[in-house]
Amino acid sequence: MPFSALLLLASFLLAGTDPGNTLRVPADHATIQEAIDASSDGDTVLVGSGRWMERLELEGRAITLQGSPGPEPTIVDGSGTGRAPTLTCEDGQDGSTRIIDMVLVGGKGRNMIPRGEIQGGGVLVVDASPIFIRCTMRDNHAQYGSGGGVSIMGGEPLFIDCKIIKNTSDHIGGGVLVKEGRPRFVNCTIAGNLAPTGAGVYAWRGTTSTFLGCSFVENEAAGHGGGITAWDADLELIQCDFSGNRAPSGGSAVLALETAPDMSQCSLGDGQDVERHD
Repeated sequence: MPFSALLLLASFLLAGTDPGNTLRVPADHATIQEAIDASSDGDTVLVGSGRWMERLELEGRAITLQGSPGPEPTIVDGSGTGRAPTLTCEDGQDGSTRIIDMVLVGGKGRNMIPRGEIQGGGVLVVDASPIFIRCTMRDNHAQYGSGGGVSIMGGEPLFIDCKIIKNTSDHIGGGVLVKEGRPRFVNCTIAGNLAPTGAGVYAWRGTTSTFLGCSFVENEAAGHGGGITAWDADLELIQCDFSGNRAPSGGSAVLALETAPDMSQCSLGDGQDVERHD
């Protein structure tokens, strides 16, 4: 999809729902999850600034989860809640589900047997298409698994002006794992993530991923694919920048396995290479 067309689609989606009730945290509800559980489709859960020690399940609701956009952010910290993503979106949510101005940290992933290993430290999307706007996923870890910052297991989620930074994975996809689905990323920064391969992004076979105006900065793979690894996956990169990504075995910017990425107007900084294996 062309850059202008995707921006038009995003604008349409953002304007597409009628306002419902507003549930405020902590004024109306003591916790974010309590407010989510009390919400109905079309409602907004408005969360104050500060650190909230929770993990969140949106449970299929078509709601807006809105944090604080100011200098004191809304931080949701899943580090004290056992092995789970900080935020899970599943059960078929569409573009009517929006997560805005949230900082998601401390997640550890969820066991996705029989669909795979532990997935999604910060955010886990399963067969859903929510919209994330101005969100930050940082300092999450997929221990013994993949997708430290974000793991996508189906659907067409849209990420706009998001930062996916300083996440780690013990397997693939330190920042993002695309295992199933067709995600789109617009004006996002994917930086400082670590993994054995596909440190910034790992796109699994059969998926389609689009990155428009995104920056891949200082992601580090122990082997191949510092910025992105794509294995038999459709990959579209438009007006993206790559700088400081590291992969000692090759593909510091992009490693393409059994695929030919569509790269248009992209910038490769010093030492950044694209490696292909058919």
